[in-house]
Order: sequence, then structure tokens, then C-alpha cells
Amino acid sequence: MSSHGQLGERLKSRIENEQNQIVELMRKQHVGLAKSLRKQSYGVLRIMQNDIRLLKRLVLIRWLQALGIGLGIFLGISIGSWGLTQFLAHRITSQLEQIQDMERNLELLRQQGGDIRFNLCGDRICARLDESAPVYTEGYRILR
Repeated sequence: MSSHGQLGERLKSRIENEQNQIVELMRKQHVGLAKSLRKQSYGVLRIMQNDIRLLKRLVLIRWLQALGIGLGIFLGISIGSWGLTQFLAHRITSQLEQIQDMERNLELLRQQGGDIRFNLCGDRICARLDESAPVYTEGYRILR
């Protein structure tokens, strides 16, 4: 029995050694896989961080472009409105001055007897004559 006992002990010892070797190999493989997974995870994390930075830059650029376009439109409309206002104000002022000149001329004409009323007499324009006024050269007379 002793040979069976020794054989059993050796077999048991060999099984324990193999199990220990398997456990050690599994541990090493597990450690290697964990390192590899960590390395890949850090690589993916760096890629994601770079992508996030790039996206932030792109968003900022697009936002600044939109802001620039909006500001350009606002300035264009503002400057155009100001220019139109100045142009119309100048025209209104000019027309008001013309009206004042015309009113002065009209008053001057009224003072000089220019308050004449014309009518249609048949197909011709006619006006009343001042019968008391003298006749001037070439048959001219003063109108009323």
C-alpha cells in the first residue's frame, strides 16, 4: 500500500502543482488583460477628450460665425436706417425751405397785385379788368 500511498501523494502533489501553475498562469493572464484593458481604456479616453476639445472649438467657431453674421446684419440695417433717415431729413428740410420760399413769393405777388382770379370764358382764359386803371403802352391794362 505504501506504493499506492506514495503514488497518491505524488499525484496529489502534482495536481496541486499544476493547479498552482494554472492559478498563477490565470493570474498573470488576468493581470495582462487588465493592463491591456487599462491601456486601451486610457487610449479611448484620450481620443474622447480630444474629440470633446475639438467639438468645443467647433461649437465656439460656429457660435462666433453666427454672432459675426448677426452683428453684420444688425450693423448693416442700423447704418442703412441712419443713412435713410439722414437722406429723408435733408429732403424734408429742403422741401420745407422751398415751401417757405414759395409762400414768400406768393405773399410778394399778392402785394404786387397778383391776387388775380382766372376763369374760363368759353374756350379761353379770362380775368376781370380794373376799369379805373389807365391803359398802358401796347394796350396793356391792370387786372383785378
